[in-house]
Amino acid sequence: MTNAAYREFVKATGHSPAPLWPDLYSSSWDQLPVVGVTLADAQAYAEWKGKRLPSDVEWEHAAGPLATQRFPWPESSRELALASLGAGSESIPRGTDLVAEDHTGPYLALCRPVGSSSFDTTELGLMDMYANAAEWTESDGVIPTGATYQIVKGNDWADTRSYLKPLTDPRFAAHGSVNPRFGFRCAMSAPGQP
Repeated sequence: MTNAAYREFVKATGHSPAPLWPDLYSSSWDQLPVVGVTLADAQAYAEWKGKRLPSDVEWEHAAGPLATQRFPWPESSRELALASLGAGSESIPRGTDLVAEDHTGPYLALCRPVGSSSFDTTELGLMDMYANAAEWTESDGVIPTGATYQIVKGNDWADTRSYLKPLTDPRFAAHGSVNPRFGFRCAMSAPGQP
């Protein structure tokens, strides 16, 4: 989902802007993925569009058979693919608290416009599932401590090359959390399906 699409939703509904947008939003950000929205924000947008968030199973199906691989490209094109996706930067130390710190500079440097990389297109034609922004799903997950969290899928703009993982590996986030690495996409059920 782009910043421009989310801004349209905010203007039309009066919904709160993305919590991490700076006061001086630039239209040059319009085609970048909206990030820093809560699960409730993503669900509200999807409902406004007559859609919903995908389940984690739907998200993995859309990612296709290469989702189980850490690097879904042939060795011969891996470096070009990683560079094209903005993935693999080692400029953000692991463990940096991106919520507490100003994320704007790294976000602008490492994100790319939605749909701009041919290396990040699935067999079903979906784009941006491997990098750019991790994405909220409608699925809950239970971690080993027994706590319930929301499942987030995909890698994101701040993942270093050593941290990139297969798309089938879930992340877990608290329902009300705000993270400058998380965005979302919408899904629709086939006619006659829930």
